[in-house]
Amino acid sequence: MDQGVYLMPEYYPGFSCKMGACRASCCEGWRVTLSLEEYFKMLGLFCPPELRSELDVALRVLDDPDPARYAALSHRYDGNCRLRLPDGRCALHAQVGEWSLPDVCRLYPRSVHPEIAECSCAGSCEAVLERLWALDHPLRFVRGPIKDEPAHASASGSSTWGVYREQEIRMKLIGLVENTSVAMPIRMGQVSLSMRALKDALSQGDGAVDQYLSSPAPAAPYLPQPSAEDLSRGLEAMEAILSRLDQRSHSLRDFGQAALDFFTSGPSPIERYRSACAHFDRVAPRWPLWLTNMLANHMFFTRFPFADNGESLEDELTALCVAYTLLRFLGVGWMHDKEDPSCLVDVAAAAFRMIDHSPFHRYAAAITHGLSCDTPEKLYTLVCL
Repeated sequence: MDQGVYLMPEYYPGFSCKMGACRASCCEGWRVTLSLEEYFKMLGLFCPPELRSELDVALRVLDDPDPARYAALSHRYDGNCRLRLPDGRCALHAQVGEWSLPDVCRLYPRSVHPEIAECSCAGSCEAVLERLWALDHPLRFVRGPIKDEPAHASASGSSTWGVYREQEIRMKLIGLVENTSVAMPIRMGQVSLSMRALKDALSQGDGAVDQYLSSPAPAAPYLPQPSAEDLSRGLEAMEAILSRLDQRSHSLRDFGQAALDFFTSGPSPIERYRSACAHFDRVAPRWPLWLTNMLANHMFFTRFPFADNGESLEDELTALCVAYTLLRFLGVGWMHDKEDPSCLVDVAAAAFRMIDHSPFHRYAAAITHGLSCDTPEKLYTLVCL
């Protein structure tokens, strides 16, 4: 049933789950929460006895419940949901039907926001990344109806004027990232300059915001080639960032450790990094466009730079720069001895499981602050990796 017109990435209307064919299950290690209404609906489901036994053990009321976040699905020893079948499918979905699932399981990786008439998909889903990989152009955003609005969606939100003003700002910034006529580090520099102008405009009121929205893109900043010292500092910073993020994400740990082990196992990490970059550019020529589309999708999904996470515009920018650098660093490190570019999907999905489903903005800002790597000049060192 159509629920109005939504703004969405172009792949959204045709998106479908890979079901048991997915290599990394979306429920692995992810704490799925349920509303009070969903919890009691699942308690009262009529289902086969074996599934009933698993379901009763899988549901756990939270220590600090509220009506919107009342209970959670517990996991087995291996990090998988107790309801996951050996072939990768969900037993509840397979034996009872899609209608029985809580919203988060039914919709993932989709995210639907009726209050702002937007929907998107998380980059933590490998099927989403594969669709982005298949595009031969920068990701487009389209308007149309949807049929998968969540049953418990909130109708509250900003006024219509506020929603569309915010949306215009966000799409302006996404447009800078999607300008493939210049290199990604330059685009990130333009985003940084535009964010500074945005901060000034927001402090001055509606007229200044109107002027900001109608202004052309900032001039491309001059970005000199990074020196060996710049690269060395960047590698040290990325090692520190990964070591701290690894403690919070087991999905990221194997890929991050493999990259760090490769770059630090020889006498010249800089030369190893440069060699790996040359190999990476050769085996993954589609990477620049794919990275463009992953970042655009991520910015839209998180409503950058208005993610409602309490962070400042500066910290939002820092988190975006760290996400970009993390994807590049992991990709180069993981692919140093591989020829099949499809291996990159698993790396990127693992990174986005950290980026999209944890307080990544807080982690990234705190880590770069601690490393004194949060000034525009120091961020450049990371972005140029």
